[in-house]
Amino acid sequence: MLEGGPQYQLRPGVKVVIFANSFASTIPPGYLLQGSRDELLQRVVALRDSLSRMSPDQLRVNEIDEEDRRIQLELYEKLSAYLRTSK
Repeated sequence: MLEGGPQYQLRPGVKVVIFANSFASTIPPGYLLQGSRDELLQRVVALRDSLSRMSPDQLRVNEIDEEDRRIQLELYEKLSAYLRTSK
């Protein structure tokens, strides 16, 4: 992070993934992941696996319904495929 943030200066080879929630969401507005392609792929796969294993109770606690889970899993799959093939 640069002084006076929230600006960031990226090193060559670093990629960024930004997750932004719906405007109607009660969850904080989003977060940023940065790192090498392999690091980001690991994080996205971990997020996908964690979400796919959530019980109905865990989904409720995280304010996720089955439709939201399906959409998020599809996005994680698309992002994983992109990261696997990007250079």
